[in-house]
Amino acid sequence: MSSRRPCAACGMLFVPRPQIRNQLFCSNPKCQRERRRRKQAETRANNPDRRANDAQYYRDWVAKNPDYWKNYRASHPEYAERNRIQQTRRNKDRKNPVIAKDDVWPSNPFAGGLYHLTPVTAHLIANEAVWIVEITVLSGPTGF
Repeated sequence: MSSRRPCAACGMLFVPRPQIRNQLFCSNPKCQRERRRRKQAETRANNPDRRANDAQYYRDWVAKNPDYWKNYRASHPEYAERNRIQQTRRNKDRKNPVIAKDDVWPSNPFAGGLYHLTPVTAHLIANEAVWIVEITVLSGPTGF
């Protein structure tokens, strides 16, 4: 009889299949979803292009389905209310809450020149793909 081992997701003992070397997860569908989720997270962490590809895929999907989230929130009011409550809590936990949107600035709002970037952290809310910085003009065209 094969030796049993604990599943990496649920912890229950299972007998690994001989065809799968170093099997860590049992065959339970929830454990298999967890296995795929961990593998995808590892792939994203080790492949910087993957994150950009995922972001582009999402942008393309949103462009093809522009009213999806509006319709979803309208048909799931409990979801919209829960989200509103959670956002209110997050805002209260921050001293000066600011919501950053990626479409606030024109594509190239600054003239060429040398800038000093200082990270701004802690109390601001932003998409993880966005850098929030304080910009101090060190040199550039006159008229600033």
